[in-house]
Amino acid sequence: MSNYRLAICDDDPALCQSLSEKIAALYDNIAISTYLNPVDLERRIQSKETEEPQILIMDIKFDGEDGISAVKRMQKKYHLMKVIYLTGYIDYARDIFETELIYFLTKPVETEKLQEAIRRAIEHIDRERKAEVVVESNRRIYRLMLSTILYVESERRTIHIHAMEEDVSCLIKIGDFQKELSDAFLRCHQSYLVNMEHISRLDKSQIVMDDGKHIPVRRYAEDIRQQFMNYMGNHLY
Repeated sequence: MSNYRLAICDDDPALCQSLSEKIAALYDNIAISTYLNPVDLERRIQSKETEEPQILIMDIKFDGEDGISAVKRMQKKYHLMKVIYLTGYIDYARDIFETELIYFLTKPVETEKLQEAIRRAIEHIDRERKAEVVVESNRRIYRLMLSTILYVESERRTIHIHAMEEDVSCLIKIGDFQKELSDAFLRCHQSYLVNMEHISRLDKSQIVMDDGKHIPVRRYAEDIRQQFMNYMGNHLY
């Protein structure tokens, strides 16, 4: 049984086949699929013909739309997808950091580099799988991966957990709930916790999240800026 789903997207069929064979020889627990262009990959995911890949090896240069633009669009929907870029043209790689990526490979692909890239992606996935919280809401039990929680809002003794897939409300104080979370969560206001992994911008009076939500920041909160900078410094590769 495969534990991970990996997709290769490159307009060179021979390279897709070669990478697929190399990965299959290195890992026996990865389901591999190949696509010759991002449009076909997205269409198959959207039509439910295939599940979104957990790991995506994406070429940068295609006829028509480039791979970076496709990744930008997909990451808005599939936030947990780990992206490994692939290119034979370094000049085209300057915009890759506008997206979240795990690794950058150049052609011809060295087996050792390929293995390291996939190792890093799997490490991220495994860490996310272990990091979850269990909550009860309306007599239902929910298991939420911490990485999918964007922010938490408090309303008296009720908290509203805003996650990627759904929102969940439960009876618990926000301070008590924070104790169950990782150090990625920042108490930026009496009524809010934010996941620093999903902060797009931090201003003096507000935080802007990946989804565009504006979260207030308590007054005189220089410590919030420092906590955010420290966290990001400690968690970047």
